Amino acid sequence: MFGDYDKYIAVFLTALVVTYLLTPLVRALACRFGIVDLPGERRSHKHPTPRGGGLAVVLGVYAACLLALAFPAGTRSGGFDLHWWLSFLPASLILLTVGLVDDIRGLGAWKKLAGQVVAALWICLSGTHFGRLFGHELPPLLDDIMVVFWIVAVVNAYNLIDGLDGLASGLAIISATGLCGILVLGNLPGVVLVLVALIGGCLAFLRYNFHPATIFLGD
Repeated sequence: MFGDYDKYIAVFLTALVVTYLLTPLVRALACRFGIVDLPGERRSHKHPTPRGGGLAVVLGVYAACLLALAFPAGTRSGGFDLHWWLSFLPASLILLTVGLVDDIRGLGAWKKLAGQVVAALWICLSGTHFGRLFGHELPPLLDDIMVVFWIVAVVNAYNLIDGLDGLASGLAIISATGLCGILVLGNLPGVVLVLVALIGGCLAFLRYNFHPATIFLGD
């Protein structure tokens, strides 16, 4: 099932190249419109640094996922298909919109949280569940609450570490690589395509985000 590596290489390179080319453009636009992260006690940088680079990563991942969908259905076995994409796309667009608005003009904590919860609920209602925990079947309502809580917690965990050069994008690469290993062992090669796209996008962004960072992911 993993014998055809061409699609994984193509997906990786697409995310890598698109993100690599778009990041300088996003950086220039952020500088032009004053979308910058100012130095502070929680920040290691000494000068105002553009933020919003996550837009380039997201677009790179989107492009790679669309390429993955172009492969014959048999190469996407294990979870990644049009249904998965239509579940993922609206939720990620909600998070992207909330993050961009917060980067550009600022949002209150509760408004950001509300947007994150809506995105997590979309994923949940699309069929993502824990199912069982420690061998016990979870009640549907508790399962839904746990999925929403988990997604919102991870989103905010990455937001909190974005102020240090290369940290958020580096950890995303490490996490995605580890998840790839788990999915390979679980015989879910389809979903690996999405993680390969994320690795490619974050690796390209790391070129600009590594110390001294010239752009941050932003919210």
